[in-house]
Amino acid sequence: MIEKENNIYFVENIIPHYEENVKEAYKFTVVLLNASEKYNLLNIENDYDFLLFETTKDRIENTSEGNYVKFLSNELTNANNTPIARRNLIYNNFYRGRLLKNQKEHVSDFGFKRNIEIFSYHINVGHGNCSLIVVKNKTTVKIWMIDCSDFDYKNRKYYNCNINTCLNYISQKFRLKRLQIDKFFLTHPHFDHYSGIERLINLGIINNHTEFYLNLHYCMPSKIYNHLLRNINILKPTIIEPISTFSTNNIEIWHPHFTTIRTFTSKYATCNYQVEQRPNNSSVVYCLNFGEKSILFPGDLETEKWDTITHCPPNLKACDYFVISHHGSLNGHIRNHCPVKRSISNLSHCVKQDSTQILMGRDGAYQGIYSKQVLNDFNNIVYSEKDPNSIGCQYIEIDWQTNQTTWR
Repeated sequence: MIEKENNIYFVENIIPHYEENVKEAYKFTVVLLNASEKYNLLNIENDYDFLLFETTKDRIENTSEGNYVKFLSNELTNANNTPIARRNLIYNNFYRGRLLKNQKEHVSDFGFKRNIEIFSYHINVGHGNCSLIVVKNKTTVKIWMIDCSDFDYKNRKYYNCNINTCLNYISQKFRLKRLQIDKFFLTHPHFDHYSGIERLINLGIINNHTEFYLNLHYCMPSKIYNHLLRNINILKPTIIEPISTFSTNNIEIWHPHFTTIRTFTSKYATCNYQVEQRPNNSSVVYCLNFGEKSILFPGDLETEKWDTITHCPPNLKACDYFVISHHGSLNGHIRNHCPVKRSISNLSHCVKQDSTQILMGRDGAYQGIYSKQVLNDFNNIVYSEKDPNSIGCQYIEIDWQTNQTTWR
């Protein structure tokens, strides 16, 4: 294990290693982000100093995501009271608080009902998620983006080229004078779901006209997420809290039902809230409906929260497209509770039989990704990283009119 005795780290992620058909993990990969003083909040571009190591459950019992730690002699100790940790928490609270002032309580619907064409694009960004939905009628093209990662910290590779190629293809296909994201949906604040947003802001593709579906109540005070919040603040966009009460005909939110926070503060004493320490289980589950077709984005939701969802009957609302949760890992696949009392043990028992399952991630990025059980249980998986002949691709295009998938 690499040792940096004088450094302080932010706990970005703790990834369990699930053996096939085993519901409890004993080994974990811990993802730490260097929070050293030498890294300036305002000068962070390309500054991804991650440390990854494997450990056992007993070594991280007092460690959780979203906190600061010291890493000394192969031991993690709490560092939340260090100056840099306190400062990053202040920045995080400040930027989230300012953005909350732009939060909108009433959500507009899409407006397109008939005579529309729909295409979705799922980009190979390594171990991460990045999707676009393009909806076109006779006079207008609307583009929605769901998550955007551009860097895989496990293989230390950038995937900006794949994103650029896909965006250029969309611009040419739909003859766009200017490409703009109309709505951006973030499922949860893990790096592998948001790292590419800032570059799109710098390019003007995400701008002050973009509506953000973003949980500003959830505190993840890393220097990288703080920097993103700072740049979103500069845009002064419309912000919508993604909870189920803000659903529309086009945008159904199945989870969460209440404001979701990582740690309790007195601010929430009079609110309906839920505390969720694991960012994965804070994931917003977006069901996006367009006419007679629909797609489900569950982020990295895990079993515990899948078992609380009640909006899904029948067959995940008969969604035509299902993005497999948590990059094809077992803990995003197991589901034990059905709201209409069907006998189920995993999400393959829930999907519509003729649906297309979309798997975004990188095979082998971590132990149990992709899970063999996940691959065996589903019957119609398309991969964002490779075609049916296992040849790598930059992105996939799905034509919703014909259900044809093209690997590009």
